[in-house]
Amino acid sequence: MWRACLDILPTRTKLFDRGILSFFSCQWCEEDPETTSHVLWQCDFAQRVWSACPVPIPHDCHPSLSFHDFISTCVHCLPESNLEIIFTTAWELWNARNRLFWDSKFSTVDDIWKRAAEMVSDFMEIGLHDHDPGVPGSFSEFSRWRPPEVATYKMNIGICTKSNSMQAGVGFLIRDAQGYVVAAMQQQIARCEDKLQLQALVVLTAVQFAFDVGLRHLEIELTFSNLLSLLNSDDSCLAPIGTLVDDILSVKQLFHFCQFSFTKILCNKAALALASEALSSSFTQVWLEDCPPCIVTLVQSDLGD
Repeated sequence: MWRACLDILPTRTKLFDRGILSFFSCQWCEEDPETTSHVLWQCDFAQRVWSACPVPIPHDCHPSLSFHDFISTCVHCLPESNLEIIFTTAWELWNARNRLFWDSKFSTVDDIWKRAAEMVSDFMEIGLHDHDPGVPGSFSEFSRWRPPEVATYKMNIGICTKSNSMQAGVGFLIRDAQGYVVAAMQQQIARCEDKLQLQALVVLTAVQFAFDVGLRHLEIELTFSNLLSLLNSDDSCLAPIGTLVDDILSVKQLFHFCQFSFTKILCNKAALALASEALSSSFTQVWLEDCPPCIVTLVQSDLGD
């Protein structure tokens, strides 16, 4: 990654300048010179990979940015867990470029982002298993969202921030055993500098929303491993957000059934997209028995075989 940010990768333009190659065009678009910024960010093919990436790309990231500026914006806007996917996707883009260059093996958009997301998810699961006793030791082997059991609903939660804004976008998505949307909400909230506090505030709002729409059997999937540890711990929370954790657990007790579980970011694309969309509107929007138009494709994709 540091070599990419310093623009010292052996791209076709670099090799052309050194007299090693007699051509310098991008292998994917065959139009523009293959620079680091082009192959990892600016190329139409690379843009399609980033659009499919499960992490919502910050709105400030225009395709004309250099790769260095793109990464810099992501570092300022995204939480650490999302940055891991960003970095790995860039790395896998370069690997795909090398496979095409050296072996004439073409990788599709789905090949690239799915391989990167799976790699990060597998790494996160190993780390959680070894170091995070509050998180269950076994995780779903599936690489996409899975519906809940019959008569139970599943909620997914997304948070999206922007570097030049004091607001955060949040998205709540609740689906039934058939994968249909029964309730959804997107809104902006005041952004907290403390990431864990922001996550706790969002989860508290989410469980209150689910209760208010009349659901009583709920599974809540979280990508926030540290908060999940606190929520599933048998010990009292002595962290600064202890009051928020207690409030979440108090609302949880109002349900007939309610549990928190871990999910991969890869399986949370729809909620993250809803949160990203919330940043573009200052109005809170709620959908009941209807799917938000901005995530119809993602919800349908989750239902695919």
